[in-house]
Amino acid sequence: MKLQWIKDVNWKQGLKDTDLGKIADLIGIEGFIKLMEEFSKTYVYFTEKPIVEMMKDYILNNYKSGDARELARKLGVSEQFVFIVASTMNKDPNQIDIFPEAK
Repeated sequence: MKLQWIKDVNWKQGLKDTDLGKIADLIGIEGFIKLMEEFSKTYVYFTEKPIVEMMKDYILNNYKSGDARELARKLGVSEQFVFIVASTMNKDPNQIDIFPEAK
């Protein structure tokens, strides 16, 4: 679908108070048009799972004893989350966990 014409109308008013309007404001009208041309009529769900997995990798690669607070602030997570992830470092996969994490 060709959407370049959107730039010629009052798109801010047309998208006012909508999620699409928020997206257009965040990425700009050119990016919005590209996104809509690519994904028009497609249900898009933004899951955080890949982001959480990247956070875990980041913690595992950057954790040093005593810097949990700094990592937690940088990533926007709790210190407890950092400690839980860091506790998996160098863990023997054959070792039985006597305190399994509640699910």
